[in-house]
Amino acid sequence: SLSILFLGNSYTFYNNLPVLVAGFGAAANSPKLLISFNSVTPGGSSLWSKSSMPEVRNLLISQSWDIVVLQDQSLTPAASNPTDYERALDSLEEFYAPLIMQANAKALLYQTWGRRDGDSQLGSFLEMSQETATG
Repeated sequence: SLSILFLGNSYTFYNNLPVLVAGFGAAANSPKLLISFNSVTPGGSSLWSKSSMPEVRNLLISQSWDIVVLQDQSLTPAASNPTDYERALDSLEEFYAPLIMQANAKALLYQTWGRRDGDSQLGSFLEMSQETATG
């Protein structure tokens, strides 16, 4: 079986990603792919903002995880705000990486996509998607 912690925001929550992934595991009909999960997915939140949440720290250190899925606020990877981008990198290095390595878990980065109508700073859906992928 696999134990997965999802740390994200509405992209993870409203798309019901944890349940969807668990369903794929169940459909495989293999004990190795039976998935248990937990999630912290407050709307609009970033990885750096979640790094200061006691709930996140407690989940990372109090349970055994095979995989920790990390999904940042959709504009952060595209570096639309350099301060947020730097905070995200710092939180990955100083908060998430040590706790995930201590738990002997694997980190999985969940890349988001451009907004349907684009963004005033990042352009069209395609341009925003490309900037997000590059970041």
